[in-house]
This record gives sequence, structure tokens and C-alpha cells, in this order.
Amino acid sequence: MAEVTLSAAPTGDGQERPSRLMRNPRTWLAIVQIMLHKLCCWWTLAKPVEWRTARVACLGLDGAGKTSVASCVEGVKPSVQHEPTSGFNCRNARVAPHWQLDLWDLGGSALIRQYWSRYLTADTKILLFVVDAADRARFAEARAALDGALAAT
Repeated sequence: MAEVTLSAAPTGDGQERPSRLMRNPRTWLAIVQIMLHKLCCWWTLAKPVEWRTARVACLGLDGAGKTSVASCVEGVKPSVQHEPTSGFNCRNARVAPHWQLDLWDLGGSALIRQYWSRYLTADTKILLFVVDAADRARFAEARAALDGALAAT
């Protein structure tokens, strides 16, 4: 393969004249395009992601679907059946564009509800209260549980 130089070519009279390659306007256009491309690529280099963090408390009555919702937020396909949450589960999830969520899935049984207020601290930025829309008989109980958790904070 022939080597292409972009320097000036010597003439017989001691003067240098541009090579034919450098006199070609297409060459200059290609050089300018390459330089602009390099400049744009440099300008748009991937910058380090600054993750914003938020603590999420996932509350609701037992059997409402809190663990399924937390799995969906985490990006995991929820299974059909979950074991009832006794106590709490903590998960980490990254959500677009730049959020790092600490998901606290708290159990919803009457015994555990009395401890909900301990997890609703100043660090908790999001409260996700899950209600089973198919269980209309427990709407009043769900409302009372939410009111009790908010009143205790």
C-alpha cells in the first residue's frame, strides 16, 4: 500500500509547493470533517454518573402486593406467590435516569404495623403505600393503617 503524505513537495528550483493531495478540496473537507468529529466526540464524552439516592418505604396491608411492587421497581419479574414478609426486606434498585433507590419492603400484618413509624424517618424520601384494589372489604383498614403510620411520624 502506498504511503500518503500531506506535506509540501519540493520543486526543482528549491521552492516547496503543496502536493496534489493537499490541493484537492475534498481532502481539506475530509480533514475538517475528521477534526469536527473528534471535537464533538471529545465534547460529548461520557461523564461519570452522579447517582441521586432516595430511601423508599413500601407499606400496605398483608397480602396487598408490596413485595411484587418492590420486585417490579427493582426490575425483577415477580413470582406468582410470595411468602408473607415477616419484618422487612431491603433491596437496592437503580432507576432511570440516575436514581439509586433503597427499597424497604415492610411487612403488613397487624403485629408489624406498629413498627412502621420507626422506618418512616427523615431519610425516607418516598412512601409507597400499596392497596389491593380487588379487596374492597379492607379499604377502610388500609386507610386506618396509613393514617396511623403518618400520624406516628
